[in-house]
Amino acid sequence: GAATVSELGSWLIPSILIPYPLADGHQKYNAQVLEKLGFSRIINQQDLSKELLLEQMKYFLNSSFKRETFQDKMSESFKKNAAESLAIEIENL
Repeated sequence: GAATVSELGSWLIPSILIPYPLADGHQKYNAQVLEKLGFSRIINQQDLSKELLLEQMKYFLNSSFKRETFQDKMSESFKKNAAESLAIEIENL
């Protein structure tokens, strides 16, 4: 869920996410945020197969996938010390 999204953003890790289908959709919504930004790929549990998993893994292993560019873009989206930055902004008001 949200904790996983936060950890992936903190560690700048590309991911393949398989949301739990009985989680009222919140895991899928969280995964879609990362997917729309290009940070993750989603596989629905009912569609999971070793072939599809391998296909999605190849996306991140492909020579056209630029890890440095990916990490730069991801670090822009996931701010370090966000709570501290927010507290400073509030104090400045």
